[in-house]
Amino acid sequence: MRRIAFVISLVGIFVLLGAFMLPAKNVGSAEDLEKLEINTKVILSGKVENERVYGDFRILSVNGISVICNCPGDYLGKNVEILGKVSEYEGKIQIEILRIKGKN
Repeated sequence: MRRIAFVISLVGIFVLLGAFMLPAKNVGSAEDLEKLEINTKVILSGKVENERVYGDFRILSVNGISVICNCPGDYLGKNVEILGKVSEYEGKIQIEILRIKGKN
């Protein structure tokens, strides 16, 4: 009986690890973002068109998509690559940044 429980727990751990390691989906526009579920990992690349500062966080606009960033630095006009997750605030779809890096 212990072996069966052990095997089932190992299978469960591998299933969770597999779900965690799923690759992020590339997003190019707001229409692509609307098709995805909340908390889906996404990759977004583009130029920061607009940047608003609210205390300790920023709202960036990249390819017409609102991106929430708790990060220091100025990104306005720079090309960036963003790894984030899809979220929703007041009925609007946005991306919460997990990692951001500048591109040349």
